[in-house]
Amino acid sequence: MSAQSRLEAGDYEGALEEILAEHGDSLYGFLVVHLGDPVDAEEVMAIVTERVWAGLPQFEGRASLRTWLFVIARNAALSYVGRAHHRRERSL
Repeated sequence: MSAQSRLEAGDYEGALEEILAEHGDSLYGFLVVHLGDPVDAEEVMAIVTERVWAGLPQFEGRASLRTWLFVIARNAALSYVGRAHHRRERSL
């Protein structure tokens, strides 16, 4: 069963499993490239997974699922970098 059909059926847990199976490696690779560190990418991937899980009930399909996932990943990476930069400035 596809992620989209699971979403339509209200099976959010199954949809998340399908999404991660289909897009997880691409999302992680995207984060490694943009963050430059696999450890940071793993942390942000956990944040992305949480945000996707929380957002699945509200996903309306106005964009493709893949586009929606990568927007979440981009925003999570930008927030993570911003917080890391802020922490470095405060510690100096």
